[in-house]
Amino acid sequence: MSKREILRREQERESLKMKRRKITYVAVGVLALSLIIFGTILAINKSRQGPAIETSQDMISKAIVSIPKSVYDKVGPGSSELQVTKTGNKPDKDGKVKLFYVGSEFCPFCAMERLPLAAALSRFGTFSGLKDTLSSPAEKELSNIPTITFRNYKYSSKYVDLDAYELADREGRQIANLPESKQDIFSKYNPGRGIPFSYWGDITTSNPSYMPWMAREDPKNVVKALSNPNSKEAQAIVGGANLFTAEICSRTGNKPANVCTSPGVKAAAEKLR
Repeated sequence: MSKREILRREQERESLKMKRRKITYVAVGVLALSLIIFGTILAINKSRQGPAIETSQDMISKAIVSIPKSVYDKVGPGSSELQVTKTGNKPDKDGKVKLFYVGSEFCPFCAMERLPLAAALSRFGTFSGLKDTLSSPAEKELSNIPTITFRNYKYSSKYVDLDAYELADREGRQIANLPESKQDIFSKYNPGRGIPFSYWGDITTSNPSYMPWMAREDPKNVVKALSNPNSKEAQAIVGGANLFTAEICSRTGNKPANVCTSPGVKAAAEKLR
């Protein structure tokens, strides 16, 4: 079975799990019926409610935004492959790249995607509020993947406008709701409601890095591996970050030049579309 087929099937499984969780929540009265509209999640504002699970002193959150340039350049696209689906829309022409992301902390495939995505975005702006977390402990061979969460993030960039939502915590408890305008996009371009979901306007992208071996991995090992371009972690995470970076560079006119013209990004760009 190809990696593309594995990812497609697993994302469909994540969608089904979310639907089952929502049905359960209704049955036990966790949420008022008025707040449950075809699986939208308990409403909070953009500030996100409550702290995320903090693990490993947020060492992954710190490491993922400070990967050495030499590692990026040596890895190139690595072992990753970005799956792109065209929406039929035209790219935005008003300046900033607009990226809309939907995930959940329990979701192992979201855990895998957030790492390269956050790494790539850190090359175009500055994050604050990133925290380490683990994916669900109840996903069998894909349990407890060490990762970061966008739950309470802030992101500042002159190139990218990021709008990211974590809909549930690692136990599956609902923590966020999409605004109506975002619900429309999520439903229209993602009818199966699978996560993770990344919408760029003219395309959607799917997880570039399939890393089942990260289940239950010690966060310290992940951090250490990110500085070794030959490690399987770097090949997947840094490779995926270069692919996301190349996608963003294709929309910024290759700015900033020190990022977009780097050997690792140029190698990744050759693998895109």
